[in-house]
Amino acid sequence: NQVKAALDSWVEKLDLNDLRYRHHQIEAVWLYRGINAVNIDLLNELLECTNHHARAAAAHQFRYWHSYFDNRKQVLKNLAEDSSILVRMETAIATSYIGTPWALDALVHILKQPNIGHLSYAIRTALGSGSLEPYWKSSVDIAAKYPEIEKFITAFNLRQKMSPNRRYTASDAEFDSRKDLKIVKIAAVKERMLFDVTRFEVKARQSVRIDFINPDATAHNLVIVTPGSEEEIGQAANEMAKDPKAAQKGQFVPKSKKVIQATRMVAPLSAESLRFNAPKDPGEYPYLCTFPGHWVIMKGIMVVK
Repeated sequence: NQVKAALDSWVEKLDLNDLRYRHHQIEAVWLYRGINAVNIDLLNELLECTNHHARAAAAHQFRYWHSYFDNRKQVLKNLAEDSSILVRMETAIATSYIGTPWALDALVHILKQPNIGHLSYAIRTALGSGSLEPYWKSSVDIAAKYPEIEKFITAFNLRQKMSPNRRYTASDAEFDSRKDLKIVKIAAVKERMLFDVTRFEVKARQSVRIDFINPDATAHNLVIVTPGSEEEIGQAANEMAKDPKAAQKGQFVPKSKKVIQATRMVAPLSAESLRFNAPKDPGEYPYLCTFPGHWVIMKGIMVVK
């Protein structure tokens, strides 16, 4: 009691103008938990503050104190809608500690929003937790209510196979957090040798991420080329098949200045993300699969405006 009283007094005297004000508050929260005490007003203030790092730390603590909140469902819902990926990641982890149907509802709300890297992993881990998995895996009704779960898990598993040696980096995270980011999801059509998206638009110099998924039994890639050069690049890829060394490597992306961006050859049931800035010049930029022979029909257009 004496320690709590001293801590209460210290918290009340903290200087709002101190640059480390939120830091001190978070340390106070940790100390409250260390002495098995609770300060709901303090945690509430941190959960609603403008500093996203402080909100994330508070969301981390909410997993332990949620039962003390009368409005716990609304608090969790608000955290699930937070603009910060870091806050949503901590919230996703918290749902597995809370382990209720309404916690699962909040988790599904998080997975409906953009997620990749650590956030995506946190969501998948929470879905597989002993507290939440029984709600959606053993109930046909809940599975029907949340079709997004199966879609998310399928996409997550594909990303895990994306490139065995390719790790999500800090530069990837920075790119994915850009406000002007355009995300385009393109998949190979199974047994059809086609892209399911054959036309999309971006702005000049816009940040673009193409998530290319290959559910087919054949390897495919996605190569963006300069306007009017698709036949030249396609024919060059065909010629590469005649070169034993090139054929052994199996990439079939010609060395040409007319190739703007290209994924690696994506193996069956795998995926890869392509991050780049759109060309500065408006126009229609073809994209094609350069696996020998595929380019004739497996192609599309990226329109730069």
